[in-house]
Amino acid sequence: MNTSAMTTPPTAQPRSDFTAKVTWETLPSFCESNVPALKGPVRGIVVQHHGLGFIAFSGNPQPDWNRDFAEKGIVVVHPLCNPWAWMNDASVRLADKLVDCLIGHYGLPGDMPVCSAGGSMGGLCSLVYSRYSRKNVVAAVANCPVCDLPFHYTERPDLPRTLASAFADAPDFDAALRAHSPLHLVPEMPDIDYFVAHSTEDRRVNKARHSDRFVAAMREAGRRIAYEISEGSGHCELVPEVRAKYTAAIEAPFA
Repeated sequence: MNTSAMTTPPTAQPRSDFTAKVTWETLPSFCESNVPALKGPVRGIVVQHHGLGFIAFSGNPQPDWNRDFAEKGIVVVHPLCNPWAWMNDASVRLADKLVDCLIGHYGLPGDMPVCSAGGSMGGLCSLVYSRYSRKNVVAAVANCPVCDLPFHYTERPDLPRTLASAFADAPDFDAALRAHSPLHLVPEMPDIDYFVAHSTEDRRVNKARHSDRFVAAMREAGRRIAYEISEGSGHCELVPEVRAKYTAAIEAPFA
């Protein structure tokens, strides 16, 4: 369980207790999940973070994938946070509360293992959540993740407004970007298992500037991190063999 406090996400105002509204009964208002398809005792929890611009009212984003995990006793929750959230403070608290609801409803131990996963912005979220979560995150699995958030601010013209939405209340905007940038958090990342996959033809998140640098820095820091390259594919479009390894990495903590 990650309880260190070397870096605290910047915030300008006292935090509201919005998570008090999140209960087992209201869970469908705050997430998509595979709970209805769950079979057998719960073996683990996956927090699947969505990518940039995810439409919160579009329904279950990965029904087949969720059903496969449900049949193995793995609960998957997709937090429905701000579609431009970038794992800001509110997103971390929402994800933690969803895990708390699952733990309480199923009578699970408080240290139930959690895997954090996602692609693109969700890939960044999967990594950053492992740093700030108060739950027992034992693995982070990322597909074509944004790893250098200050650079990403300059990478495409559609990105600055999304980051302003996520961190508008931070007293120091640039510090907030660094505090939510996996590359800048390497010295503080917990000692867990990491898996990163990135496509060679990704035109939205530059592989060399993001995953290559992050993985190298994590290895230099002595972290356990696997890195798979998806040859010839586009953003988050992993080739089948790499996609299979990505899915296996999510399931691995619960084997």
